[in-house]
Amino acid sequence: MSSPDSNPTALGAMDLAEITRHGLSRSEIERQRALLATPPPPAELVRACTPGDGIHATTAAEDEAADSAWAAAAAAGRLLSFVPASGAASRMFQSLTVARGIGDGSRAALEAAARDGDADAQSCLATLERVRELALAEALATVLASRNSNLDDCLAAGHCGDLLAALLDASGLDAAARPKGLLPFHRTPAGPRSAFVEHLLEASDLVADESRQVRLHFTITETYRADFEAELTRARAAFEAVRGVRFAVGFSTQSPSTDTIALAGDGSLCRDSEGRVLFRPGGHGALLGNLEATRGDLVLIKNIDNVAPERHRVNAVASRRRLTGLTALLADEAHALARRLEDRDDAAAPSSAQRWLERWAPGSVVAPALGSSADVTTQRAALLRAIARPLRVCGMVRNTGDPGGGPFWVRDAAGNVRPQIVETAQIAQDSPEQLAILRRSTHFNPTDMVCALGDHHGRPHALADFVDPLAAFVTTKSNAGRTLRALEHPGLWNGAMAGWLSVFVEIPRDVFQPVKTLADLLSDPHR
Repeated sequence: MSSPDSNPTALGAMDLAEITRHGLSRSEIERQRALLATPPPPAELVRACTPGDGIHATTAAEDEAADSAWAAAAAAGRLLSFVPASGAASRMFQSLTVARGIGDGSRAALEAAARDGDADAQSCLATLERVRELALAEALATVLASRNSNLDDCLAAGHCGDLLAALLDASGLDAAARPKGLLPFHRTPAGPRSAFVEHLLEASDLVADESRQVRLHFTITETYRADFEAELTRARAAFEAVRGVRFAVGFSTQSPSTDTIALAGDGSLCRDSEGRVLFRPGGHGALLGNLEATRGDLVLIKNIDNVAPERHRVNAVASRRRLTGLTALLADEAHALARRLEDRDDAAAPSSAQRWLERWAPGSVVAPALGSSADVTTQRAALLRAIARPLRVCGMVRNTGDPGGGPFWVRDAAGNVRPQIVETAQIAQDSPEQLAILRRSTHFNPTDMVCALGDHHGRPHALADFVDPLAAFVTTKSNAGRTLRALEHPGLWNGAMAGWLSVFVEIPRDVFQPVKTLADLLSDPHR
C-alpha cells in the first residue's frame, strides 16, 4: 500500500479505507492535519491561581460537612475510582536502561563512568546498592535463580550486567516494558504488593458502598489485560473475605478511533514501512470517552503511580474523602439550582445561581450579570448553560519544583479569563512574561480529583461537548529515524475538561507520593 503518486499529501482510496477501519473519518483526519500544519497558540496565562484567588482553602466546618457527605455518597453507591493504568514503566527504569550500555555493564565500568560524572551510572549504582530493599527483589532473585545465578553473589562480584539483564530483558522481569500498575511497589509482611493492588485496597476505604461493594475502573493496554485480570483474581482471594468487601472492577482500553496522525517535514502524512498511514496514541486526553463510558456519578481520579503503602496513606484517604464529599455537596447544589432555573415560577432562581457561580466557579463559565439588558428568559437560559455542566473538584498541593501542570487563570480565545490546569508544554517558552507567571506559581496539579459526570436529571453529560479543541498538543517525535510532528488530544485534566465547572482546593503536600523513578520506591513514604 502506498501513498498517491500525484500528491503525497492527498488521501487515496486505500488510505480512506484504512482510516475507516481505524474508526476515524476523513473530516477528523483533515482537522488533525490542519492542527499539525498550524499548531494551536500557547495558553495565555493571566496569573497563577493562589489560595484566595482560584484555590479554595476549606474551613473546619466545610471539612466536617464534606466528611458527612462522603459517608452518605459512599453508602448510597454513588462512588467509582477511575485509574489510568496503561502507562509503561519505561521512565522508572530509564537510568538503568541507559547505564546497561556503559562498557561491559560491570560495577567497575559503571563506577568509572560515575566518577566522570555520568548521572545514569551514578543513579544505577545507587539503586543497585539498595536493590534488596525493593519489593521486586524477590521476583528478581527468582529470575536470577532460573539462570543459575544469585542476587547476593551478583552484588558481591559486581556483576551489574547480569542484574540489569534479569531486570530488563523480555525473558526476565521485562520491568521497563510492563505497566507500572503490575510492578511490585511495596513490601508487606504478606509479600509484595503491586500498585494495582494498592489502589484496590485504598478504594476499599474510599468508595465501598453499604453492601461493601468497591467499584473501580482501570484503563489498560490490551496486551496486559490477562495479567491485570490475574492480579485481580489473586487480590480477591487474598483480601475480599478478610476485609469484607467485593471488588467490582472494570477494564477498558484506549479506542483506536482516538489515535492521531503525524506529519513529516514536507507536510505529508507519515506512513509505516508498508505505506499505510501511521497512527499514534492520542495522549491521556483520549481517555475522555473511557471516563464517560463508566456512566459514573461521582468519579475519583488518581494516577496509578501515586499510591502510598497502607501504613502511610491515612492522610491521603482523609483528604480524598473530603474532596469527594465536597464534590457531592457542590454537585447536588448545582443540580438543584439547574432544576430551579427550569421552573419559571421560581423568581429567585437566577440570583441564587449567579451567587453560587461567583462563589464556587468564578470565571470558569460566562453568564450575563443580573440586571443586565438580557431579558429574563435569555438570562435563565444562559445561567442554565453555565451551571448545567460536568463538575470537578481538584486537589492542589504546594509546588516544590515538580514538573507538570498547575492551576492558572487563563484567557481563552473569546477573551474570557477562567481557572484551568495548564501543562508546561502549553506555555510559550519564548515569552519572558509568561515564564515569569509560571515561576510565580505556588501550586501543582497532582491529578487527585473527583468528577460529577451527571446532569440535573440524572443523565450522563456528553463530555466531548466541553472540550477545548485548541488545547491540543503538537510535539516533535522520532519514528524509524524520521523526525515528525505528532498530535495529542487536549489533556484529560487540561483542555478536555476546559468547559467544566472547576473548583481547585488546597490539599496536604504529603498526599502526593508519585513514583517516577525506581529510586522513589526507596523513599520513606513508600517503605
